[in-house]
Amino acid sequence: MNLSADLRLMMREDVRPCDDFFAFVCGNYEAAYGRVPSYADAVGKRVRRSFREMIRQLVVDFSDKVEDIPLVAYRKCMDEFHRKEDDLGPIREYDRLLNATLNNIPDGNYLFKNVYFLVALSLKFGTPVFLRAGVVRNTFRQGETALQLEAEKARKPLPRVTLHKIILQRWGFRHWRDYLRHSDVILEVMTGAAGALGEVHLNDSAPQAIVADNIDRFLPTMKPHEFVGVIRAVSSESFGYGNIVFTTNALALRKLAGFLKSTHPAWLGYSARFLACEALLVASMFSFGEIYDIPKPAVAFRYRLLRCTDLSLGLLSPLTEYQFHPEVVGSKQLCRF
Repeated sequence: MNLSADLRLMMREDVRPCDDFFAFVCGNYEAAYGRVPSYADAVGKRVRRSFREMIRQLVVDFSDKVEDIPLVAYRKCMDEFHRKEDDLGPIREYDRLLNATLNNIPDGNYLFKNVYFLVALSLKFGTPVFLRAGVVRNTFRQGETALQLEAEKARKPLPRVTLHKIILQRWGFRHWRDYLRHSDVILEVMTGAAGALGEVHLNDSAPQAIVADNIDRFLPTMKPHEFVGVIRAVSSESFGYGNIVFTTNALALRKLAGFLKSTHPAWLGYSARFLACEALLVASMFSFGEIYDIPKPAVAFRYRLLRCTDLSLGLLSPLTEYQFHPEVVGSKQLCRF
């Protein structure tokens, strides 16, 4: 993926690299990053390097104003995508499936229901929100598998006005009180998650593998039979009890558990649905520039270039994380939920 060259091509009328925008962004992921554990991190780092190189080159030798390039190119891609996806049907269907998953969780305390929902999001939909779950194989004991759990670093909440704009486009409530109530939920959940998962040192722990009976080392107050019930319900894999859970950031998991056991499942579920659909919703709308209050690129200030670049990077990373499973990247299943 040579983003600098691709963005140059976008500016030419006779070339249409945006016919498949998502393949353009992620199509060669497996070839380049097949062994990288974090899909979003791998793509994000490469995109950032490409953007920096693109900006460095274009400042010198490109005839158009450099501050115009990222936003114009990105808008061109979004325009192409919007013409193909002229309704939000796939996103609404995806949101409906997430809501159905939340509603079908068995009875239990807050921690049980929240862990169930987040593990299901990651394993069933490839949509990690706060918690990433996956299956890893024991290289020393062939045939044995373990559930890998990793706490995700949570970002700070979006500004309230941006939340309202996205909620308006996606859920379309009729009264302003509904916008306030739902944005309050998202702000509280995101603020709590950012506080629990925002400390850098929490991710500096050694890899650990434990048996189900000791799950409370990662998730305090979580009973072993409850956790086993969660993974049996949402995974088709059979796990050996020699090391049923593996993680590299146990301290972060403990902080996450403290946040989850005090957060109402309905609030967490709504916020997770919002985060999972946010990037898809915004990217599928031609008005994403208005939602994020991106200034018009005609005024030549360098900070506008930085804001445009930040927008592109901010959308590309969650798009690749939320919409694609690594096993189907590059196949005909791209852009399907």
